[in-house]
Amino acid sequence: MINSEDALKRVQDGAAPEDWHVHYAKKDFFVEQAFICFLLLFVLIAFLVWYILNPHMIVMRGFLLDWLPGPLRTFIIANFSGFLHFSNTQLWRILDYLSAAIVGGFLLLVGLDGIENAKKPHAQLLLIRPDGLILKQEENKTTVIDYKALSDLIISEYKDDKVKLALINKEDGEEKTLALDKRFGDPRKLARDILKAYQDQQAGEARR
Repeated sequence: MINSEDALKRVQDGAAPEDWHVHYAKKDFFVEQAFICFLLLFVLIAFLVWYILNPHMIVMRGFLLDWLPGPLRTFIIANFSGFLHFSNTQLWRILDYLSAAIVGGFLLLVGLDGIENAKKPHAQLLLIRPDGLILKQEENKTTVIDYKALSDLIISEYKDDKVKLALINKEDGEEKTLALDKRFGDPRKLARDILKAYQDQQAGEARR
């Protein structure tokens, strides 16, 4: 059983063994995240200014109908146009403003979160050990993986910016997913390191 509190304290005190590999979050990852969010927020605000200057413009109604399959769209327009008030421009513009407020609020929160994380990148870390790993991404969110508790570990998604690992529990066969992004470095290399550590641990268990 991996004691995450003890392991993290040893890392913090600089007393981690040589075969523990600590990967701290990169400040640039959070700066980029905040920049993209605020850039999109600026674009959204500019769009809203243009939208206000065009009082007959409606976005949500067209967006909703355009995403529906042709036959379904025709059926809804023919039978529910009165119920959905397709002709009520003012109602649909209110929905547009509400949608913009939700998207804008989300972008603002994620952007501010990026700024806060950029101030303390070392608060998040990935610790790869010979017997398992510890992933700390938030102050109260720590994921602990003990290789002995797994029957298999598979790379289920392999992309430049994100890798997903499928973890199969040995006792009940339950599958969990561990996602790695670029905050700790190249996620593909990290996934290979984790997979190798798991395979080495399994080989060691088999020799005993």
